[in-house]
Amino acid sequence: MSLRQLEALPFVADSGFHPIKPDSGIDKSSRISWRKAGASLHFSHTIENDRVAQQMMYQCGYPQPLGSNSFVPTIRKAADIQRCMLDNGFEPKRNSCWYVVTTRKSLDVRNSVISLHI
Repeated sequence: MSLRQLEALPFVADSGFHPIKPDSGIDKSSRISWRKAGASLHFSHTIENDRVAQQMMYQCGYPQPLGSNSFVPTIRKAADIQRCMLDNGFEPKRNSCWYVVTTRKSLDVRNSVISLHI
């Protein structure tokens, strides 16, 4: 499989891209999948953390409003959007490998290495 074919595959593992069906009772806030790196995890900060993250999610290209998309993004589109979130100092809310890209420091090079998680 070529890199181009790989990048064209659908990516469904980020809840920020999941659609919300009308009358499902699901709130768009459940689609906020990022938080500012180092932000408090205490429940009393949830509303403010979500507000800041949602604003950046829209700036980076997530559907606006969250849950309004009717398509599944490609791996390439998801990677570009998630790279924007990482570059702006955000991290996934959940500590799992659902995101397409991550930054890792290389021992040999001072630059960051982008890794695909598939």
